[in-house]
Amino acid sequence: MTLHTIQVSDSVYRRLVQYARASDKAINQYAEQALDQTLPPTLDIVPERFRADLSALPMQDDAELWMVTRQDLNDEQAAEYEQLLQCNASGQLSSAQQERLTELRERADLLMFRRSYAFLLLKRRGHEIPSVEQLNGEPWLYLS
Repeated sequence: MTLHTIQVSDSVYRRLVQYARASDKAINQYAEQALDQTLPPTLDIVPERFRADLSALPMQDDAELWMVTRQDLNDEQAAEYEQLLQCNASGQLSSAQQERLTELRERADLLMFRRSYAFLLLKRRGHEIPSVEQLNGEPWLYLS
């Protein structure tokens, strides 16, 4: 592991020492843990094609992130996607339909990554994240 030095104010350092002692950890260990829990999570495990879109989410305020958690395909797109998936399962897709399925799948995947990352950011900001049951009762904001 490479060691790096950062400068912090005396008051921040005193708080680090206080909390490190209270948690029975070395100050470096406590500081690294505190930073790791505070910084936005890495996008390394997200497919490259979605990273640029997701990297903007940590700069959004909480209200904007809550809006992101409610985004989904509109009713028409969702119905078309479902129909294309069924046709694909039975091997009955034309090349144009296959292209459309790929397009809708990309859009659905991006929305899923955006919602998941927005929920993760909100949780890290101290918000309570609703359960799946609670989400199923929520009205969703549909995109056109």
